[in-house]
Amino acid sequence: MLVTHTITSQKKLEFAEGRGTRMSEEPKTPFWNTLAGLITAIAALVTAIGGVIALWHGSSKQVEPGPAASQAAALTAVRPSHPTPKPESASQSASAPLLEDGIYELYTWNGPRQKNGLLLHLRKVTDDRYIAEFSSPSEVGYTWAGELLRKQNSWSITISTYTPGNPPWAGNSDEMPGGRFNPSGTAYNIIVEGPLVTFRGSNSEYVWKRKE
Repeated sequence: MLVTHTITSQKKLEFAEGRGTRMSEEPKTPFWNTLAGLITAIAALVTAIGGVIALWHGSSKQVEPGPAASQAAALTAVRPSHPTPKPESASQSASAPLLEDGIYELYTWNGPRQKNGLLLHLRKVTDDRYIAEFSSPSEVGYTWAGELLRKQNSWSITISTYTPGNPPWAGNSDEMPGGRFNPSGTAYNIIVEGPLVTFRGSNSEYVWKRKE
């Protein structure tokens, strides 16, 4: 009985240590749950991320200009700019000092050529103020004295004293403001073109010619 019990116990021990006959096999662990599987998955993920980054950098890279384009750009940046000078116009704006001292004869009034002898004498006080005196032939007899003044970009004539003309000019439209003998009562844009000086208003235009 002792021998039988010993043999039986030894067989049980061998079975417990794995040397005996197994009744059923143990379940296997999946590959991705092992250390080797985890390393393989991490390597695949790193490879995929590297590919995405390389693709993004390749698509965003701009085409660099060639040597000729770079040299032209450098020359353009270094070369100083010289603005093209604009040709000076014979006419000047009303904001600039326009007139010289002297005697100007009425050349045209509202278009038609005028007879000689209607004279405007200008004497400069400042760039914005001239003493103005008008005289006409003795048969007309109309004279006045006043000032030619500039306000901002327009000019105007104010008459302080005047002498009525002889008939038939006395009291007619030629002596009224804006008339042939009376350029007061409106604002003018003055234009100088050589010897000609134009007083251009909204309702009348006087062209004076400088006498030498």
